[in-house]
Amino acid sequence: MRSRIPAALAILALAFGARADETCGPLFVIARSLNANVVLYEAHFRADGTLDAEKPLTATWRLDAQDGRREGLNFVERIRAYGIDVTAIGQTDAWRVKVRALPARPLVLHAGTGCPFVTAEVDGRTAILRRVYVTATGGLLPKVASVELTGVDRETALPVTERFTP
Repeated sequence: MRSRIPAALAILALAFGARADETCGPLFVIARSLNANVVLYEAHFRADGTLDAEKPLTATWRLDAQDGRREGLNFVERIRAYGIDVTAIGQTDAWRVKVRALPARPLVLHAGTGCPFVTAEVDGRTAILRRVYVTATGGLLPKVASVELTGVDRETALPVTERFTP
């Protein structure tokens, strides 16, 4: 069963005359216990407001621990932790997404009308992923102690959370 949440967002956007690229926030974020900075995963739109099929997803830092400015991922972050691999799923408006920090957790980016969204399995349920929270320990080279996924169940629209140790 398809979630009503993205459809509701699309209806609101159309009602106010806004394009999806003007109304859609981050698809999901990765937050860490080390500081308030977060990695934003956002849909990448073309000039006409449609999702860019060649590069549908981008990842950038929002430096909330400093001044809130945006900054791109550096080379090491792209290849080791927060970078993404995006592959189209046939002729559909969907893409497989692999976040380097979550290689065993497949994600799917869904397009269509309205705001795109990302789904993942969270606590055994198909959920619209909203947040990944990483609890880390250590200094210069921190170790991941736990990962918490938070989303919205696609069938029930109820919050769902899963915590695991990688």
